[in-house]
Amino acid sequence: MAFEQLSGRYLSASEVVREGLRLLHEKEQLQELRLEQLRREVGKGISALDQGDSRELDAQRKETPEDWEAAKAKIRQARP
Repeated sequence: MAFEQLSGRYLSASEVVREGLRLLHEKEQLQELRLEQLRREVGKGISALDQGDSRELDAQRKETPEDWEAAKAKIRQARP
């Protein structure tokens, strides 16, 4: 806090505290938006399952990073 005051960016300790609180609030809002997006995506997945859009998983199959990248690419292509 003292460094920021000394550097001239803030005129007082209260300005530093206000900026810190603003950044904390911004971070919390971003986390909430991400959580909402995750909930929407989970909802889409549940809807797809309810409509019978699923596949059987082979418990013995080991997925590779390449498999995950291919799946992510397919999802990106399907998005509007």
